[in-house]
Amino acid sequence: MKRWIVTLVLSSSFWSAYTQDLTIVQQDWAEAQKLAQQENKLVLIDFYTTWCVPCKLFDAAVKEDAAFAAGIGKHFVLLKYDAEQDAKHHLARKYFTNLYPTFVTVVPYGNTVTKKYGGISQGESPKELFLAFLEETHAKHTRKEYLLGHDAGTEGDYPEFFTQKMNKEGRASRSELNAYWASRESIESEEDFAVFFSFGGNQKITNYFLENQESFADRFGKKDCERAVGNMAIEHFINSLGSQSKEDLKAAVDFVHQHLNNEEGQSLITQFTCEFYKAGGDWMGLAHFVENDLGTENLESFQVNSICWMIAESCESPAVIHKALNWMQPLIDAQPTVNMLDTYAWLWYRSGNATEARKYAEKAIEKGKAQELPTKSSEDLLKELSSN
Repeated sequence: MKRWIVTLVLSSSFWSAYTQDLTIVQQDWAEAQKLAQQENKLVLIDFYTTWCVPCKLFDAAVKEDAAFAAGIGKHFVLLKYDAEQDAKHHLARKYFTNLYPTFVTVVPYGNTVTKKYGGISQGESPKELFLAFLEETHAKHTRKEYLLGHDAGTEGDYPEFFTQKMNKEGRASRSELNAYWASRESIESEEDFAVFFSFGGNQKITNYFLENQESFADRFGKKDCERAVGNMAIEHFINSLGSQSKEDLKAAVDFVHQHLNNEEGQSLITQFTCEFYKAGGDWMGLAHFVENDLGTENLESFQVNSICWMIAESCESPAVIHKALNWMQPLIDAQPTVNMLDTYAWLWYRSGNATEARKYAEKAIEKGKAQELPTKSSEDLLKELSSN
């Protein structure tokens, strides 16, 4: 096993860990840049939180897999950065991080190269995919392809309400946002884009962004621009839930087709259209949408499970509950997760079949205990069955 040497520097608030192939710095942005410059490498900032499970998976992979650590260390110094301890270095504010882990790659004292959401918990070869991302990042650096919307500094001229939000010290009021955007003709600076990404803009600013989306993607990254559009789409869908107007729902769907015509956009349409039918109590309408407009065979397993859990929670229609059991059956016959088994158990309970409900609740608990995952929902179901 590769030996780790941990060096404690008492004069500053960081520790640096060194392996033969990877340098790791904790929280200290200045030290990470200095070491990366000395090693002629880039900085890989790992934005994490103490409660983030995927973050812990990445940590474990770095510590336990010497080849993976060496792959990172080939071109990068790793900066472990707790995004909830941002008051000193302001990196979480600069990159407006709110999903974890988030990875940002930076030239020491210079340009931002790439930004990536998510670590190594997804995909068939997650470590290999992550290392491929790093290799492509290094290639972009070699070609001098940077996200030029981000400057090299971290102080910036951010409005106080935004800094307070990032430091978990408060929230922006509508009047503060209106005043901020009233003073702007467009979104030009890094600070403006961060505020727009986090809170949205007025109609003038929003139209400017949508008209120049390709330019913003070049400057700040395609994914962040898609997330900004996704936030707008969610607002449209939430409005339709409140109004229960099919015209408003259609307008939200049309907005997605026009501005976010990708897998993420389709996922939003699926989620909120189902929520729309649920809010109106139109369970047959939901079933028709799932079977005829979507087709369960075209949905990811987690989407099928999410829709069926919605039915298990609230639906009173035996016919729709029966349909949901049929939609879940292929997932249960394959490799069901704990959540899938739990959903299936509750559907059987809602259908009136206590025997099948107990059977699958017990399977969910058994699998959950083996994987050290929460099983409270299935345990609650067993209590419910015992009390009847």
